[in-house]
Amino acid sequence: MHRPAQNGTPEKRIFSAIALNGSSRLIRIITQIGMITAMGMLLPTQDLAVSLFFLLIIEIGTTLTTKTFTQSLMNKCDKFDQYESSAFYLNFSLSVIASIVTFLLSYFYLNNSTEIDHIFGSLFSVMAISIGPIISSMTIIPQARFSASVNFGPIALSESISVFTSSIFAIIFAFFFHSYEAIIVYLIFQRIFEFCILSFFCYPLPRSLPDRVTAVEHLRFSAPLIATFLITSAVVTADQFFVSLFFGADVFALYAFARRLTDQPVRILMHALERSMIPTLVSIKSNIDQYKKFCLHAFFLCSLISGSFFLPFIAGSKPFVDFLFPENLHDSYKFISIFSAQSAFIPIGSLLFSILVSFGRTKWIFFFTFTRLFVAFSIILILALSLSLNSVQFAITVAFMNVAMLIPNFALANRDLNIPTTKVLKAILRGHVPGLIGLSVCLATPLFVHGSSYFLFLVQIVLTISSVIISTLLIAKDEISSIKISRWRKK
Repeated sequence: MHRPAQNGTPEKRIFSAIALNGSSRLIRIITQIGMITAMGMLLPTQDLAVSLFFLLIIEIGTTLTTKTFTQSLMNKCDKFDQYESSAFYLNFSLSVIASIVTFLLSYFYLNNSTEIDHIFGSLFSVMAISIGPIISSMTIIPQARFSASVNFGPIALSESISVFTSSIFAIIFAFFFHSYEAIIVYLIFQRIFEFCILSFFCYPLPRSLPDRVTAVEHLRFSAPLIATFLITSAVVTADQFFVSLFFGADVFALYAFARRLTDQPVRILMHALERSMIPTLVSIKSNIDQYKKFCLHAFFLCSLISGSFFLPFIAGSKPFVDFLFPENLHDSYKFISIFSAQSAFIPIGSLLFSILVSFGRTKWIFFFTFTRLFVAFSIILILALSLSLNSVQFAITVAFMNVAMLIPNFALANRDLNIPTTKVLKAILRGHVPGLIGLSVCLATPLFVHGSSYFLFLVQIVLTISSVIISTLLIAKDEISSIKISRWRKK
């Protein structure tokens, strides 16, 4: 006899975690963009009523969207677990309260505001938004009963704590140096803290297919982060002590993370280090000094343009911003472009280490290390040439670059996980489409809509909501299908 899904079934576990994860992402994205835009664009009018009304419209739209979205999933999976349901609503309510309180405080702080005041306001808002997910995630972890919940809780908590902590560091930096680089500091520390915190909060995951895929994805993407951390810390601090400190912390965190996820942490650590283009530090394939020296140069060059820190250095520079955006576009929207671009350029890092891994042959290592160098120089050249292009041409160039960078991931996923091509494609689109949309809208739309920051903002909100909902539904469909296939094989 067929029985409907009850609490504890695989379908219920996956749907509830995905609904929570997608909803919290939606809340963070919309509220973050809304706060940055509202404080930067509306506060100079010194009209509290207009600003607060605009902000409340954002929150109301968020409420309706997330409620409708999660309700549709709840109808399919019976109902949320009581802990997950309460955590979700606590997350949302605290985020709304924190946003409004921060808005009111920032209003009084940002009278006669300058550009650095806008940066302060943005960082304060991001910090406040993270409070809700921190508290709600902490309510999930002690009560987590299912694998999907255990997977969601620590990840959401690590993201929120890292945002909160890195915002504090960036605010301190902005207070002393009064510089655009405060946003760069935020991006760097956010990834460092998230990576380290996640390794300590992550629970041992069962060996079911969705959890194994999740674990491998975390380890795969943590590898290029090490390269990014090392070069960013060198650029920002110009101090070898901090470089060593950051790199040591990243390696330790990766080991701790691997130890929680697998029974072979050393092997995972070595494998990840090799993938992150650091064969000079862990010589697995070769002991040739010349080869190691060559890879050292390749590592530093590729790290320079991998991850998500490179473009903000360009986008944050005044000549680039003045060239790329019309004068009548407010500075607050330029800040949004920086946040969007940093997520869109992550595929660059994927290309630089997945080309080699996709083939996985020892004799090809030297050749593909040279290929990485060639690709790195090509990307730098494209970026340099794009400075002489208009915004639409630049957006098209970036889109083609990212499409090319997605190709090696097919071979990587098929080789390591034996995942069907369609599922790999969906996973890639799920991870990169929102960033590409955000970057393209930020770069291309100002050419067609001069002086209408409201319209630009609404376009980006609509596209962001659509991409998050579509990508989340793809996750749900894929993982439910995996569970059904597994059950069919057992029968």
